[in-house]
Amino acid sequence: SIHKQVSDEMLAQCNVRTQHLWKTVIDVFRRAIDEKLLRDDLSPVELAVILWSNFNALLIRIDNECDRWKKTLDVDLVQVLFKSNALMLQAMMTEEAQQQYSNQLSTATLSPLS
Repeated sequence: SIHKQVSDEMLAQCNVRTQHLWKTVIDVFRRAIDEKLLRDDLSPVELAVILWSNFNALLIRIDNECDRWKKTLDVDLVQVLFKSNALMLQAMMTEEAQQQYSNQLSTATLSPLS
């Protein structure tokens, strides 16, 4: 077992919940592709993994190293999180959807969490 203090039953329950969550996210991407908001040459599963991986990596940096990045490189990791998600979504969107949602995805108008 990966987690020595977690029972097999608890791991199984967590896996079921995780699979349900992934299915929900993948279904959202699939519906967005069907509605011509996202490009149809992209896999909904891959889109979910790409966005989750980017989001997760930045959240770990924000949680553990936010001040250091700000002090040493003058980088606001929260703002980077917003920008990276906007840029990735724009790359995944159809041209029509990019035009329709250009104001919402503008990296210049994104504000950090308070």
